[in-house]
Amino acid sequence: MSIWRKIMTDNNYTNDITEAAQQVAQRIPTGSPDAAIEDDAKTSLPVSTTHTSAMSLLDRAVASGASIEVLEKLIALQERNDTNEARKAFDRAMADVRVDLPAIIKNREVDFSTAKGRTSYRYEDLSQVTEQLAPVLSKHGLSFRWRTNSETPGSVAVTCIISHRDGHNEETTLSSEVDNSGNKNAIQALGSATSYLQRYTLKAAIGIAASPDTDGRSVGNGNGATISGGQLLKIQNLLAKSESNIQKFCEYAKVSSLIEIKAEDYDRLAKALEKKIKPI
Repeated sequence: MSIWRKIMTDNNYTNDITEAAQQVAQRIPTGSPDAAIEDDAKTSLPVSTTHTSAMSLLDRAVASGASIEVLEKLIALQERNDTNEARKAFDRAMADVRVDLPAIIKNREVDFSTAKGRTSYRYEDLSQVTEQLAPVLSKHGLSFRWRTNSETPGSVAVTCIISHRDGHNEETTLSSEVDNSGNKNAIQALGSATSYLQRYTLKAAIGIAASPDTDGRSVGNGNGATISGGQLLKIQNLLAKSESNIQKFCEYAKVSSLIEIKAEDYDRLAKALEKKIKPI
């Protein structure tokens, strides 16, 4: 798509390109094949110039010996146009991929008992999610990757990056305490939390409608049920947004860690954190 179609509705583009075109036109000898650009400049780029590309104007500027300032302005305009076109291509691809998204089935089951009661839930493992999504995303020019950060002791942050072949990308980040459940060593605890966050950030970035979430929820009477994996991530995001201290929050919630928060207390605690978030 030509950059000029945007120029007609963007004053910044119009002012920049008009000035640049006028400076280029001054360098082109009267009667030369490129002298037509001078007429465009004098009329402040009417709609009739929509067939002209920014690169064409840049070529003319170079050939006519335009100043560095003019060239820089034209290059900046082209980059702005490329960035905008890449973003729109990304949005189109994300809209198109919705039609082909597969159903994500929970194919793994966890069932164990501790002194606190029985925990039982089903979930979809990471390999299944990636194997189902990768071909569909690739079909529409999309790919995904992750970036992790474990600089904060006892926690890990995972960022899922969705990229389009035209250059635009968007990121989704979630963080969590390491998974110290069971008899995991330090590396296993970190790996378990990372895998969990990779799965959730990918699903969130793509916008997959999750089935009823029971990840990490205890079963039995209501008094023993703890918050789900999705609720845990919500609490963590609210803690970050409200700039709250996790240890003090746990003391307020009367738990030793976030994963021990009771399901019946979730709404109350979430609302308390939401009230602390400062309006932008």
